[in-house]
Amino acid sequence: PDISPTATAVNQTLAGVAKIIAEEQPDIILLQELDDGTKRTGHDNQVSKLLELISGQYTCRAEAVYWKAAYIPMPKVMGSVGLKLGTISRFPITSAVRYQLPIMPKKLADTPIRSETGDSGNPHPAAKRRRASSHEHPS
Repeated sequence: PDISPTATAVNQTLAGVAKIIAEEQPDIILLQELDDGTKRTGHDNQVSKLLELISGQYTCRAEAVYWKAAYIPMPKVMGSVGLKLGTISRFPITSAVRYQLPIMPKKLADTPIRSETGDSGNPHPAAKRRRASSHEHPS
């Protein structure tokens, strides 16, 4: 069934991420799909909670919201949503910009992609080369 994660599960996930960060000790951490103000995770700011768990190691951060809604009528959500990208760094971040990629036109998005042979698949020429070379015998 569609249910929201428990507070315990959310905290265990954040603790697991913090453990990996502590073990690997990266200089820069890039994160996506971080909740902030989302009902399913108790309206917490997950970047702030993660920084509490790795306290003192990373002093700089930049965040960009990429989805915010007051209410989403989906069983796993049923409430507010706030998702963002996050960059956490040991080094100063003097500026940060989030670039929006172009949105695909609806007509193009609804068109199935077909290869030259008419079957569904990756029509990219490099994919065809990879498929062809994977069937070759070693020399």
